[in-house]
Amino acid sequence: MNAFLALKLFFSVFLLKKSYMINAIILSASFSYFVEKLTSQYHSQDLTIPIFSLLAFVTLSFSFMFFDFITGILVSRTNGEKIKSKKWATTVAKLFGTILYLCMSFLILFVAPLGYLVYTLIFGPLILSILREYISIGENLEAMYGKKPYLFTVIDKVFDIFELRFFKTLKNHSLKNEKNNLESEQHFEIEPEQNEEER
Repeated sequence: MNAFLALKLFFSVFLLKKSYMINAIILSASFSYFVEKLTSQYHSQDLTIPIFSLLAFVTLSFSFMFFDFITGILVSRTNGEKIKSKKWATTVAKLFGTILYLCMSFLILFVAPLGYLVYTLIFGPLILSILREYISIGENLEAMYGKKPYLFTVIDKVFDIFELRFFKTLKNHSLKNEKNNLESEQHFEIEPEQNEEER
């Protein structure tokens, strides 16, 4: 198995649509905050909590990959298609890529100073990996039954709403900054004029 291709397949999670990317960042940041608070609360200086969290995400990712593989086989059988070796190779590559990423994450945890940013960067790709498998499972179920189960459609809608709110918040923040900058410029323009009048 080519390690580079396996990692390339793993990091293809960053090609997911924007709503999933945004929510993965939010979930990763939120969980990282929780891990950091939990670590500080118990005055734990070791890596027990971060490593346990990392292994939990990887286990969840493997579980989703397994269900994606099984539903993919069921779709092929439903359509009377042969199970191609490519399907097996892709699943093995995803598993191998996730294991390599796990090793990289362990190395980062042991070398880099622990903190909120490090946790967010480590957990983010794993959350995206889980979301990618989640999308694929939904597509497989849709191919089998003609429509996605409610759980898959409602989460898509929730993620889309979060995406709209996220960009709306950014836009409002940008407009507010522009307004403040404009007011500051006008204020500086008025002051020299007043000084000239006083002279």
